[in-house]
Amino acid sequence: MTIRFKLIAAFIGVTLIPVLIITLFVTSQAMDRERTQFNQSSVKQIQEVDNAFSLFLESAAENVTLLTQTRLLKSADSSLPSYMDKPQATQMSPPVSGAGVAIYELFEQFGETHPSYSFVYASTSQGHYLQWPVSELRANYDPRERPWFKAALTGNGKPVRTQAYEFKEANAVIISTTQTFIDADGGTGVISLDVSLNKLTEVAKNVRFGDKGYLVLVEGDGTVL
Repeated sequence: MTIRFKLIAAFIGVTLIPVLIITLFVTSQAMDRERTQFNQSSVKQIQEVDNAFSLFLESAAENVTLLTQTRLLKSADSSLPSYMDKPQATQMSPPVSGAGVAIYELFEQFGETHPSYSFVYASTSQGHYLQWPVSELRANYDPRERPWFKAALTGNGKPVRTQAYEFKEANAVIISTTQTFIDADGGTGVISLDVSLNKLTEVAKNVRFGDKGYLVLVEGDGTVL
């Protein structure tokens, strides 16, 4: 190896090795910065979706509490329809007399002004039942035996939120918010709002993390929304 070649090799080593080290360092710093920004952006998006869900569900809880405090709902009595003695599935119809007429109008107004509310319904302590919008009920329907009624009884007068479930007829994911009230007979009735999560789940579907990452909404019990 000639002296000239050795000098050239030494020169290359002295100049290129530091450049390579600096390049690797700068690249590493840039990647760390990009990773940090990606994580921060992802956390922010998740928090925004979480806040939207929280505000949406809190609003439903506030509204169901509002309904429990109305004089109309407290006037619910035995004049409301009863389906417990119907041996076959029965198509409901809006009440035409008694306290149920005004209560149904209240439910209808509430539902029509809140498009995400799929159903508004209530049962008295004696099992008399009113629902907006009307639908077909199973034979011998006793609302007091339904999970939403029993869930409300555990709330000590506060709103209770049920687990989400799929309502195939409306192609929607539903959460019920339910709460007790005192009916005209002095007993414990229950009112419930069925809230569709479709709009919120559509928002979640549009959240993307990078090219392939996406957001999955999961309840505490592992149910994927």
